[in-house]
This record gives sequence, C-alpha cells and structure tokens, in this order.
Amino acid sequence: MQRDFTWEYKGRNFHGITWQPARFDRIMVIIHGIGEHVERYAPLAEFFNEEGYLVTGIDHYGHGKSDGKRGDALELEEIFDYLEAFLQYTWDTHPGPMVLYGHSMGGGLLTGLLLHRHPDVQAAVISAPALILPQSPMRCCGAPSRGGFAPAPSAC
Repeated sequence: MQRDFTWEYKGRNFHGITWQPARFDRIMVIIHGIGEHVERYAPLAEFFNEEGYLVTGIDHYGHGKSDGKRGDALELEEIFDYLEAFLQYTWDTHPGPMVLYGHSMGGGLLTGLLLHRHPDVQAAVISAPALILPQSPMRCCGAPSRGGFAPAPSAC
C-alpha cells in the first residue's frame, strides 16, 4: 500500500512516500537522483514489498513535491543532516534492519553519507553513483596521457 506523507525538518517540508506491505521485517530507504522524485521508484518499491521490505523515501529539497525551487539544492552537509534525520525518523516509526538504496546523485549522496556519517545500516545499494573526484581518475591510475604516463597511484 502506497501512502504519501509530509515530513518537516528545520522548517522545510519534504514530500515522502511509504510503500508498506501487509507484513515486513526489513526497511529500505530510497535516495533518488537529480531531477527525479521518489515516486519514480514505485515499481522497485513494489518488488521489494513482495520480498518483505517496507520501502520509504523523500523527495530531496528542490525536487518533486518537496519545498524549494525546482532544481535547487542545499549545501552537502545540510543534505547529510536531513538524510540522517530522516533515517532516524524512519527507525523511530518502523524499527528494523535498514538497507539504503541510492541511484545517480542519490548514489553519490549515499556514498558520502556512508563515508562521513556512518549510519547504522545493514547494507547499501549504490547504483550508478554521481561522484566528484579530486582529480582525473586517468591521471591517478598510470594511464597514458599525451606527454607519456601519468604519475603512479602512490603519487596521487
């Protein structure tokens, strides 16, 4: 069963959806990509409902039906803050083992959240993450360049 809700964090309203099967013993939180909204993941949520997962997620600030001008984004730390708060809200309302699923920008955000905030989750699915690298991966891997070879990985 799909249920829309509004979740408020620091004066901002976030639109969310929960897909709750009759019985579940695990939770999956979806972190969507840029220009998307959580409802796009309805078929995925329905699949995981049949596997015993309650699935939930929110539209990012500036996306879907959440507050903010379409396409706007908050600072990265603010995004991590609201994602952490939403995970806590989800644990409080639906205790159980949690899996996080992030796609594209959501996969990049999930990677950062895992590396910097260390949420207590059982697993994470990171699909086609949008990552920002400090330098070109080609320079860091010893790949040939116009002038010869780039520095060895230890020099990066």
